[in-house]
Amino acid sequence: MCDLKTLVRLFLGAGICLLFVLTVPRLVSAATFGSGLLKDATVHVHSGYRVDELDWSISGTVAGTDPNILSELIWNDVEIFETQFDYTVGFGPRHRPESVAELRVMSGIGVIYDGGNRDSDYAGDDRTLEFSRSNNATDAGTVYDLSAAAGVRFFWNRANMTLIPLLGYSWHRLELTMTDGVQTVADQGIADDFFAPTIVAVPDLGPFSGLDSRYNVEWYGPYLGLEVRLQPQDNWELRAFYEYHRGDYFAEADWNLRINLAHPVSFRHWADGEGQKVGVDFRYQFHRHWSAGVRSSYQHWEADPGIDVTYFPDGTASRTGFNGANWSSLTYHLSLAYSF
Repeated sequence: MCDLKTLVRLFLGAGICLLFVLTVPRLVSAATFGSGLLKDATVHVHSGYRVDELDWSISGTVAGTDPNILSELIWNDVEIFETQFDYTVGFGPRHRPESVAELRVMSGIGVIYDGGNRDSDYAGDDRTLEFSRSNNATDAGTVYDLSAAAGVRFFWNRANMTLIPLLGYSWHRLELTMTDGVQTVADQGIADDFFAPTIVAVPDLGPFSGLDSRYNVEWYGPYLGLEVRLQPQDNWELRAFYEYHRGDYFAEADWNLRINLAHPVSFRHWADGEGQKVGVDFRYQFHRHWSAGVRSSYQHWEADPGIDVTYFPDGTASRTGFNGANWSSLTYHLSLAYSF
């Protein structure tokens, strides 16, 4: 279930986005209609279902050994209700209708309402000698998305087709949680042999209380994209797009039950990464200014090996190897657009 704080953040973010998309078009129109540069402007609102998955792991040393996978976290079937706002503007000389540059901005926010997590720890290479595993709930949290891009429209009138190569920058943030913990693997003997006795206390099997850990991750960087628009009839349009992203991975966590770690930041992760995104968008124009449609997209990102820095209550810190991460996101949206 979503807590009150999450709902307030959702509606506050949506309100800011709505204010932006209602105000900016009028400001742009006022500034550009007189010069004849503005060709078109569209505000696009789409809402719906999104499901994400994320996994990452660390090793026992910076070199990626002893063992090669010490701890692994997996979030699966993280279900989200999200709303996104797109604003697109076409510019160009009025006497050259075939020359149009395009600017677009997207902002989005979503609330996590269901999902699962698994936290596993190993003393042997390749996920052997597992001494601890908990299966936890992920039924709260927030996701944010921002992007901006610029491109040029190339028209192929014979096929009613438009090609738009794009150069942009995107930022994505996931605020993931772990609650309602259930210990499903517990082997104190393996932990004592690996760490020395009393260093790590493995919880007993079964439910345990008080779990409220958080992992906040950001993916951000530039991308190249291509969008294809087909308009077989005046009031029907199909759009398909592809994006290739290069970027950075940054995350910080609060493992609230670990008294041997610092709070509110227990550790941080840094790595390079890349991602790809594809999508389709079908629109039907039912009014001179209004159109509605459906939209679906899928993206997959991978983070390279990087660095894990763990912080302790006495102010010291240690480093180990970050093996990398994987994130995937699938969306199904209903949409409504207004064209100026």
